[in-house]
Amino acid sequence: MSALPNRYKPLIDSRGTLRRITGQPLIERRQRLIELVGRLGHPLLIVPDCVVGHGMKFFAGIVRHRLEGMMAKRIDSPYLIGKRSSDWLKIKVAHTADFEVIGCVPMRGEKAVRALLLGEKHQGRLVYKGKVSSGLTRRQRQDFLAELAKAPKPQEPLDCPSGSICRLSGWRCRVRYFGLTEMGHLRWPTFKGLI
Repeated sequence: MSALPNRYKPLIDSRGTLRRITGQPLIERRQRLIELVGRLGHPLLIVPDCVVGHGMKFFAGIVRHRLEGMMAKRIDSPYLIGKRSSDWLKIKVAHTADFEVIGCVPMRGEKAVRALLLGEKHQGRLVYKGKVSSGLTRRQRQDFLAELAKAPKPQEPLDCPSGSICRLSGWRCRVRYFGLTEMGHLRWPTFKGLI
């Protein structure tokens, strides 16, 4: 609590309030929060909505709107300060898409790729979308490096990371990923195979 600015301490630590409510079920803590925010009456303080009993339908909406995911919480769970619990689950949306293989990052000291570079056509031009290494077998890593070495270099420069080899392989691969970074690159991609 000492890291909190003084102006917040009365709201959180007043007469041991925090310790008393953390052991209460989520549904009761949420009701206390609604009451507190209502009493404060500040236009920038809100309590987010929750969905009870319709998690699958709600998740379908998350997928449809291309959001990152959701938190699923047991309504009878206590708040465990600084601990992880199976009572709260972060459920992420997995996307699958096909990308051009535009090169690789070679492994140091081995004749194999560390990662494949992925691209996507945007306004007629190949745009770098990230790299994928998860899901590649040792054999694929070796074979891909040998084949990419034979592929032609692009005529126009691609925005490939330094230390990588840019090539026009003509390959497309399927990748599972969990959203995009601020730079538009794939987040946590996994190679699912060439198509």
